[in-house]
Amino acid sequence: MPISKAPWTTTHGWIYDVDGELVGICWGKTPEEAERNAQLASVSPEMLKALGGAKWLIDSFVFNPAYYKEYLDICVAIKKARGEE
Repeated sequence: MPISKAPWTTTHGWIYDVDGELVGICWGKTPEEAERNAQLASVSPEMLKALGGAKWLIDSFVFNPAYYKEYLDICVAIKKARGEE
């Protein structure tokens, strides 16, 4: 699944990719809340990449990683981010 080019930036709740293309708009009860929501959403590509790296690391070094709830949480989050769940 393609993702808009990172890094993403925000301005007043609007999220832009590295090429300046609009990726999304976040709302909030106040302009500050909208910007905070956008800040969180704007790091989605980096968080997905980090979760993928964490999953790889756990898969590589932990015996029976599916035993751990945290590992399963990582797997679910990755699937949701990719639109697979």
